[in-house]
Amino acid sequence: MFILGLLLVINSAISAAYYLRIIRILLAPTSKNVENVNEAPLQLPIPIYIASAFIIIFGIWPDPIISIAQSTALQILSIGGG
Repeated sequence: MFILGLLLVINSAISAAYYLRIIRILLAPTSKNVENVNEAPLQLPIPIYIASAFIIIFGIWPDPIISIAQSTALQILSIGGG
């Protein structure tokens, strides 16, 4: 049980180091290079909007994806002899 506690303390120390590094980066002052960044071109957000729409649609109405997955699984199992 001692070894488990020791591993827990070591894991917590490693995790704290990673989280503190992220917090330090977030709280650091912004450099001048970051302030001069231009807006993304139009081609970049279009796939993000399309993917977001699919996620929302299939999150509300998942029946088409589930039926396709079920039929595909049945075909795979029939080929595999299961």
